[in-house]
Amino acid sequence: MIITRYEVSREYGGPEEGGWWWDNYSNPVRYLEARDQYEAIIMARRLNQAEEATREESREPDRFSVAGGADHVYLAEDEFGENETKERPYYC
Repeated sequence: MIITRYEVSREYGGPEEGGWWWDNYSNPVRYLEARDQYEAIIMARRLNQAEEATREESREPDRFSVAGGADHVYLAEDEFGENETKERPYYC
């Protein structure tokens, strides 16, 4: 198991598709190795908490801001880039 750090941005589906939003996990930045699934999940949770605290202190816009911005999110995965957004979702 590994923990992958993703750069995540909020994308807009467009008014022609109902004006929906989606999170784009398009940039797996780096990863850390873990011994097993349990350790990977615990490590990802702690890293996300630390990332959230750092973001709050910096006051930079996050992916939910109208000013735009990106977040970093850690996910436990079997392979590097497993949760990367491969294509833009489409909803009818």
